[in-house]
Amino acid sequence: MIQITQQQTIQHHPRLGIEVLRGCNLNCLTEIESRELKESLWKHGVVVVRQQQLTAEQLKEFAKQTFGDFMFGGPPKTLDPEISPDLQSQYVYILGNPKGPVADPAGKYAWQ
Repeated sequence: MIQITQQQTIQHHPRLGIEVLRGCNLNCLTEIESRELKESLWKHGVVVVRQQQLTAEQLKEFAKQTFGDFMFGGPPKTLDPEISPDLQSQYVYILGNPKGPVADPAGKYAWQ
């Protein structure tokens, strides 16, 4: 088990996951950071890594490199032409409303 310092990890609530790798860049994780991320995800089910500047495509590639090939599929989802391609891909879901205040939020997963 990797020893994690208080500055790197914050657990807000045991059932809501854990914040990990404070100040890291997911584009260039060390092997130790990658292992820490995987162990935290396995243990807590949800991890938060703040202040990342990844496009949806970069996030998809990070996930493939870190966790391996995707094990889910299904029919291709339709991407919204009104939302930047940097924010959406076949395997990335938007949790929020990138269109701003509108009557029909994108994906209806979360509202402002």
